[in-house]
Amino acid sequence: IETLDAVGQWLRRCGECIFDTDRFTYGLQQRGNHRGDWCHHGPFTARGNSLYLLARRWPGTQFALGGVQAQVLRASLLGLSSETAPTLTVHQTGDRLIVDGLPEAPPDPVCPVLRLDCDRPPSLYLTGGMRVPRVDHPPYDPCPSDLAHD
Repeated sequence: IETLDAVGQWLRRCGECIFDTDRFTYGLQQRGNHRGDWCHHGPFTARGNSLYLLARRWPGTQFALGGVQAQVLRASLLGLSSETAPTLTVHQTGDRLIVDGLPEAPPDPVCPVLRLDCDRPPSLYLTGGMRVPRVDHPPYDPCPSDLAHD
């Protein structure tokens, strides 16, 4: 009962990242109907022009993400009142995003959620961390590269 109660409370605080969201999947093939990519901080969901990170691993005061295929206009944390919510700043150069001003500790005991509001429906091209310039990669590639690095 305690677990169900905790999940129900979390859904009341952060349910917008779960209910009525768009498919935000990733696949092992370069072709396919996917917008997402794997991230070690946790899974993403999306709704319209908003991207949600369900942070299983809290990044600390700064969150960096490469491969964002939209311009991020603002960032916020779900489930916090306007009095307790920190003011987050967004810096983006190309597809590299940095969000500053996050709390040191996770702000939600179940699963903190970072919301990124974008100028269009977002997608991610992280390539599983393997980014060789001018070489196409599958969105997520669990295999070591056989390409020579410059």
